[in-house]
Amino acid sequence: MKGILLCMVLLFGLVAGVAEAGSARCEGCSDSQFKAKAKMLGAGQHVISSFSTDQVKIYNVHIESSGGEPGVPDIRIAVPVEVPQDVQALFDDARHFHALTGGTMKAAVTVKGDDLGISGTQGATAYDVMTDVNLRGRLGDRLAAGTLPGWSTLDRAGEQITQGLFSMIGAGDASIEITVEMSDGSTVVYQLSVQSGTGQYLKDRSRTKNGQVIPEGNAPEYQGTWEGDGDIRDLRSYLEGLGRDSAKSAREPSWKP
Repeated sequence: MKGILLCMVLLFGLVAGVAEAGSARCEGCSDSQFKAKAKMLGAGQHVISSFSTDQVKIYNVHIESSGGEPGVPDIRIAVPVEVPQDVQALFDDARHFHALTGGTMKAAVTVKGDDLGISGTQGATAYDVMTDVNLRGRLGDRLAAGTLPGWSTLDRAGEQITQGLFSMIGAGDASIEITVEMSDGSTVVYQLSVQSGTGQYLKDRSRTKNGQVIPEGNAPEYQGTWEGDGDIRDLRSYLEGLGRDSAKSAREPSWKP
């Protein structure tokens, strides 16, 4: 991974301060279409890729000025350059992700919180994650670090997505949605994307073990009828998670399932 990062820095640093580096997808394009796509990005060194046809090309684009002559446009010239090995390897990983997701570049996986090896997750519930910003952050960082149990085919992709590497070869739309199952069966959901830079906790996506929505706040619209499995301990946990004073009364309830 460090080798890829260094290579990308060197690659895009060649034109730093003079022109911009860019990338774009050109699925199923011909050579002339690849070159035209690079020209559209303006002056700079650009990576153009097509995952469906297994092609990645790099062009140095420079602009020859018309000298300000009226009606005469500037000329954009795109010169292909050799694709470095590390960039090719990164493209291969992104192409593999493209194939795994059926071309959508969107994946969804489930992992168990107790298997992540994070301090504070053993025995934790979705309520704990929702109400503890530090635990929520540590969990997000762990999910973005790759090598997660149960999804070996996507181990490298999560890290490459959140570090922005996939975006450098035209795959900035790639993302992975991760459902984390906590010890009691409740779940929280995170997303890995270029925009997040880490595992981004998704609000309003947390659920109890029975699939009920766990509200992010304690507002009147969240009050309703308990539809759990009849275990009063679950009811008490639910009420405490909402922060209601009525949780106290659940210790000695008159209610019966």
